[in-house]
Amino acid sequence: MSVDADPGEQPRLSKLIARAPSVREYCAELSPAELVDEATLAAFVDFLGRVRAAPAAADPDDLLRKSTRLATAARMWLPHALEPACRDTAELLAARANGELPYDEHAISQHLERCGDCKRTVQRLAQAEDAFIRAPAQPPPEEIRTAWLELASRDLAQPPPEITKSEPPAPARVRARRGGPAGAARRLASSARRR
Repeated sequence: MSVDADPGEQPRLSKLIARAPSVREYCAELSPAELVDEATLAAFVDFLGRVRAAPAAADPDDLLRKSTRLATAARMWLPHALEPACRDTAELLAARANGELPYDEHAISQHLERCGDCKRTVQRLAQAEDAFIRAPAQPPPEEIRTAWLELASRDLAQPPPEITKSEPPAPARVRARRGGPAGAARRLASSARRR
């Protein structure tokens, strides 16, 4: 779906804005309470970037789910993550679920084989996927819904960025953690080599 200048796209985008409760449920499953609204908004900002860069045939709901995974993984509550590699696992698992893992999966698979805490992270991520699908317990606060609508209307009013063949625009991010999935993959591989 492209939201370039086509006013016919606005109703489709509005339907996805109605998914805000599901996005918030996903975020609430994984993030500390004080970061749930931030993760929800970050997911939508990332989503708008993905929509602008996606081909017309892209599934908007799939783009929203990918954005939600990455935004939340960067803000996930990991109380038992003592090793730096464990703190990066959530982002790598989100990237893997999105089909966007920047490097070979070998290092993350090895880590998951030996780390019980990260196996629990996998379970928590699966529970959040269920939360994204089921009917939300409650709607998001009005300020979140309003912020989504404001972001969408600003995005629709802006001309699309020029896309060069060599470098498509990256999805927008809010408060990404130390290099996102690519940085997490490098750190995990580095920690595995030190063992």
